[in-house]
Amino acid sequence: WGSDVGMCVAGTFYCAPIYDVPVFYATLTMIPAMVFFTVSVETAFYDKYRGYFSSIVGCGSYQEIKRSKRDMSNVLWQEIRYVMEIQFFISIVCIVLGIMYLPYLGVSGQAVDTFNIIVLGCYSEVMMLIIMLILLYFDDRKGALAVTVVFLVLNIILTTLTLNLGE
Repeated sequence: WGSDVGMCVAGTFYCAPIYDVPVFYATLTMIPAMVFFTVSVETAFYDKYRGYFSSIVGCGSYQEIKRSKRDMSNVLWQEIRYVMEIQFFISIVCIVLGIMYLPYLGVSGQAVDTFNIIVLGCYSEVMMLIIMLILLYFDDRKGALAVTVVFLVLNIILTTLTLNLGE
């Protein structure tokens, strides 16, 4: 917003349409993954999660607890893979559609390239959010903090590196 492409609106609000418009459209591509994840957690995974903790609290045998944990882990990884596959497919489709149709909406070629990169960034962000939510689901605050800090540090490093590349 402080570069040559930034503009000041009404004396206080700064924007960079060549960046802000692609970011808006790219951020919308995250919605399906969040919906799929929420639905899968509330349906398939939560039943296994409840069964696992019921076997612990209900004094289940070691074998029952072990089986419940295995079932819960299998369903969790299955749901994560499913969400990642769906979101990857949606991201690729959005990139292709963006290349084809964003120019008709008045978006420049540079903004379309920015959109493509940000769609991939949004894919990474939504996967990080899902991992963080799962860690918080199991009350692993340190793990969630570690994931968030790694994402922040990588974001700072990669942003600094790409800023030096110019527009």
